[in-house]
Amino acid sequence: MRSSAATSLLVGAVALVALAGLAQTGRYTIRPGDNLSAIAARNGVSLQALARANGIADPDFIVAGRTLVLPGGGPSGAPASNTIVVRPGDTLAAIASRNGTTVGALAAANGLRDANLILIGQRLVVPGGPAAPVDPNAGTVTVLPGDSLASISARTGVPISTLLAANNLRTTSMLYAGGRLLLAPRNGAATGALTRCPVSGARFMDSWGFPRADTGFHEGIDLMAPRGTPVVAPVSGYVSQVVGTIGGRQFRLTGNDGTVYIGSHLNSFGKAGTVKAGTVIGYVGNTGDADGGPTHLHFEVHPGGGPAVNPYQLLVDACR
Repeated sequence: MRSSAATSLLVGAVALVALAGLAQTGRYTIRPGDNLSAIAARNGVSLQALARANGIADPDFIVAGRTLVLPGGGPSGAPASNTIVVRPGDTLAAIASRNGTTVGALAAANGLRDANLILIGQRLVVPGGPAAPVDPNAGTVTVLPGDSLASISARTGVPISTLLAANNLRTTSMLYAGGRLLLAPRNGAATGALTRCPVSGARFMDSWGFPRADTGFHEGIDLMAPRGTPVVAPVSGYVSQVVGTIGGRQFRLTGNDGTVYIGSHLNSFGKAGTVKAGTVIGYVGNTGDADGGPTHLHFEVHPGGGPAVNPYQLLVDACR
């Protein structure tokens, strides 16, 4: 038994030395449970660059045991992670705290399904810096090509459930590269479902969070439709009309529950004052800073009159 144990320790030591050598040359060996997005995030490289450097056609298909080349060896030519050994009395929270990371990031980096289950002597990867800058003041993160909610959660340490709640998304929602996601909910007020689709037959995608030159953050969804398409009140409430240089002709509908709905770039106004859901309150256009561009309705939702929330899922439920 002693001989067998000694042999195992020797083999383990040799393997660790070999892995250390690989890491120093900018390589990484795929472990069971790994995915390419998480590997890219914790080594400070983009998913596309990692796939290209290793000739991977399908980023969703990788094999445990394969050694990957890290483009540029990660930041500063070195891997953006190190390893630690679990000590008696350790918890994942304690390890995360003393290594300057989070439980979520640590669990994601090591493929841990149960954050409460770690073993003495187990070797854990401690993820390094994020692959993309996270602005703590703005409280947002930029979606990278190939990103998933899991990879964003891993590099920011924000639980997927929080990302979903903050951005009014579902687990099946698509992410678009270049957009920004909120890292924490900024409006605790609730909003109900839309009674009517604001623009029947409109085409739209989840453009929430896309960069804008004027305001810095796209706080609504663009409903693409021909000029003159009727815009109806999505709920019952009170409509006021505004004209500005950015929003052009714009309606502001205060619903009976206090939620404020804003529609911009109207070609012309419809009814104002007290309206019922389905009443025509405007017509699609491209006024304001949308002049010269495609005709559409920029649609925002502000629960309780506070900060905007992503209206994409509300529109999917009402319009599709």
